Amino acid sequence: MVDHTRAMMCQLLGFIMLLPRMVLGGLWDGMQPGTVSFRQLGLCASGQPAYFGVIEPAELVQPDKMFVETMGGAICFNRASCNTHELRLWTDVDIFLSESFLRLSPPMIEFLKSGAAVPLHQLSGLVDGGIYFPSSFSAEHPWFGMRGLWAFMCTADIFVGKHNATYEPVYVPGPGPLKTCNEAISGNGANYAGCQNRTNSGMPCLPWPDTPNDYNYCRNRDGGRSRIWCRVSSPLYHDRPDYDYCDAVTETPESTTVYHHGGLNHALLLGAAKQALPNLTLISTYGSSGGGVAATAWASLIADTWTESKVVALADGALHTFPGTSLFDYFWEKAPYGAGPLGQATPQYDVTTPDFDWREVDALAKELKSHEGRVTIAYMSCIDDSVVYSERKRMSLFANLTTTLQELADPGTQHARTWRFLNNLHACSPEGSAFSFIGNCSTHHLLQSYRDLKDLQANISAAEFARRVLQGLQPVPGSKATTKFWYENKEPSAADLLCSSPVRRRRGVAPEADGPGSDTSSTASISPGGNQSEQEANLACPRAIVSLGGLMALSVAQF
Repeated sequence: MVDHTRAMMCQLLGFIMLLPRMVLGGLWDGMQPGTVSFRQLGLCASGQPAYFGVIEPAELVQPDKMFVETMGGAICFNRASCNTHELRLWTDVDIFLSESFLRLSPPMIEFLKSGAAVPLHQLSGLVDGGIYFPSSFSAEHPWFGMRGLWAFMCTADIFVGKHNATYEPVYVPGPGPLKTCNEAISGNGANYAGCQNRTNSGMPCLPWPDTPNDYNYCRNRDGGRSRIWCRVSSPLYHDRPDYDYCDAVTETPESTTVYHHGGLNHALLLGAAKQALPNLTLISTYGSSGGGVAATAWASLIADTWTESKVVALADGALHTFPGTSLFDYFWEKAPYGAGPLGQATPQYDVTTPDFDWREVDALAKELKSHEGRVTIAYMSCIDDSVVYSERKRMSLFANLTTTLQELADPGTQHARTWRFLNNLHACSPEGSAFSFIGNCSTHHLLQSYRDLKDLQANISAAEFARRVLQGLQPVPGSKATTKFWYENKEPSAADLLCSSPVRRRRGVAPEADGPGSDTSSTASISPGGNQSEQEANLACPRAIVSLGGLMALSVAQF
């Protein structure tokens, strides 16, 4: 029966691969001017449908250009990180729309998900600075008169994953000062008096301020919550006390399945856009926070697809981690959806996603070199972005990187890492292909908060910097050499200038066959369904089958 089911699902795979051409091939067909339409594509991390927006300008004055905005997102890579309630907003579209700052009603959510055309000017009532593309296009906006795509990240993988991951629970008992522990529990745990002092997501509990005899043990004294819980220090919300749920050791541990389909979804979407608009001269991409990380990661692959087009990627408030640091080393080794050994060893749907070696400090610079100036990457950030600092701390906590956590307590170390990454990016990239705007501030999303902030040397505002970059222009007209727009000068050290390899690693080759420092390259383009002959030759049918246009959502179980 298992073999028959597998064979049947693999036969369906050939049909599924045709769906992008059938369903998404005419992304802008029938669109009304000045509207956005939200359509289903693939799955969120929760397993619920994911959606993207298709935008038709009120007046199409730049038909040879397209913009792509990636919004938000968070990553997880083990049961602890994937089970924290802080991540839930970014793992499910319905939860985000109903529980985030948007607070949309169920009827409004269903209306948006229906695919109905929404006038762009109405978006001003739905967003509060979270979206860059304007609710009504004006000639001053860099995307004025362009068609566009809006991709909300709900897959916990910065748009690089293409399969499911099952995370097993790892408990860390905490007996504390108590000599004996009674882990008996019933109902919602109001009677629980045990010794667990870590949450089910791995967070250490804080002491109870009002019941010191409970020390820092999980409790539900008044029965006010659905299960036992404790107070935790929440890095995402700037270290204010928050809460998370716990498990007693007598409870049955549950694994967590996370649908890391972000890379799969994004590859299919871009492939459909390529079919609809094959001859673009500019693809302008923007992302804030996690969306900015994704925008920079995908820039090279977008250029591989539109081989004659200029590609620009602007990342705002996206300096969460740096290539060449211990956190990226962990991400490479441990993320089951990434480009490292663990990710490569997992059955995947056959689409190309970013696979460069995140462990090398000049990883992005090598991507830029391989396109000889056709791709531009730009960063905007406050030097002490409080949310970025919190995210680094949270990821290091979940990864048990004690040394990294200690380094995070020192702002000087964080500053040094920032300048090292940026100096290396500027030194190792082709002239005029890497830019950065760094302000002496601590807010998240510099472009939204400090549009009029100016740099030290060129006296250019953050808004003007973003406008020119997203238009594919030099921030300072006629000056490729002016690339750093910082609040102070930071001269590079000799180590900052080391560029280990002239081009990127070869795509489609497992790391053990093509390790760091390879000087080979390719120009593999994104194919909406992958290579069908290769798919048919692969005896391991992929576990994740994409759902497109609301037609189907199939998940192939592990047989």
